[in-house]
Amino acid sequence: MLTTPEKILKRNASDMALSTINLIFTMEMVGLWIVGAFLTSILPGIVGGFIYFLWTIICLQVITGGIGRLVTLELTAQEPLIFSSTLAKVWNFIKSQFLNILLAPWILGLVFFLSFGAIIVAVFVLNKIPGIGSFLGSILIIPIFILVLAAIPLSLSIFFVDCVVGVEKCSFIQATTLLIKAVIKNPLKFIGGLFQALISILPMSLLSFVLTAFGLIVSLAICKGGTIFSALSSFRGLDVFNFIDKISMGFIVFAWLAYLLSFISCSFTLIYYNLSVADTSTQ
Repeated sequence: MLTTPEKILKRNASDMALSTINLIFTMEMVGLWIVGAFLTSILPGIVGGFIYFLWTIICLQVITGGIGRLVTLELTAQEPLIFSSTLAKVWNFIKSQFLNILLAPWILGLVFFLSFGAIIVAVFVLNKIPGIGSFLGSILIIPIFILVLAAIPLSLSIFFVDCVVGVEKCSFIQATTLLIKAVIKNPLKFIGGLFQALISILPMSLLSFVLTAFGLIVSLAICKGGTIFSALSSFRGLDVFNFIDKISMGFIVFAWLAYLLSFISCSFTLIYYNLSVADTSTQ
C-alpha cells in the first residue's frame, strides 16, 4: 500500500524516535504545551484545571498525528528527507487535518468506555441476584480478569486513530473505519502488538527518567558545588543565576519528555503499519 513489509520490519520505534526531525517536532509541541499550561495556570480553580486538561489532550493528539505523518514520510521516502521542508509538510498536514485529529479518538473512546462500563455494571448487578449471585461472580472471575488485561492496551487504541489519520491522511471517520477493519481482520495481532508496545514503553520510560534524573542531579552537584542536596536547595531564589539554572534544568526535562512522547507515538504508528499496511502489501 504505502511501503513494503520488509522496510517496516527493519525499523523500530526507539531508532525512529531519535530521528532529529521527530525530536524537533515533538519538542516544538511540548514547548506549545508548556506555554498553554502556563497560561491556563492564570485562570481560576476548576476552569483553569479543565482547560489545562483539554489542552494537554489536544497536544497529545497533535503529537500522535504529526508523528504518524512523519513516520509515513520517512518510510515512503525514496531519498533522504530535507529537514525544513519535511517539518513544513507536517505542520501543513496538521493545519489541514486539525479537526480530524481533534475528533479522531472520541468515537472509539466513547464506545470503549461505555461498553466497558456497561459490562462492569452488569457484573455488579448479577452479583446482587439472590441465591445465584455469588456463583455467577465466581464463574466470571477469569473472563473479567482477561477483560481487564485486554482493556489496558485497548484503552490506548483511542489514540491510534490519530496515528491512522497521520498515516492515511484521511478523515477521522475513515480512520476509525480503517482501524476497526484492521483489528477485526487480526484482533490477536493487534492486542499482542499493543502489549508489546506497552512492555517496551514502560521500561523505556523508567530507564530514560532514571538516566535523566541521575545525570541532572550529578551535573547540578558538580556545577553548583557541594553536595547534591545543597545543589538542589540552590533553586530557592529569584536572582538571575537561579533563573538560568531553572531554564537549563527545564530544557533537560523538556528534551526527555520530547523523546518519550516521540517513542510512544512511533510505537503506535509502527503497530498500525505492521497490522494493516504490511498485511495489505502481502495480498
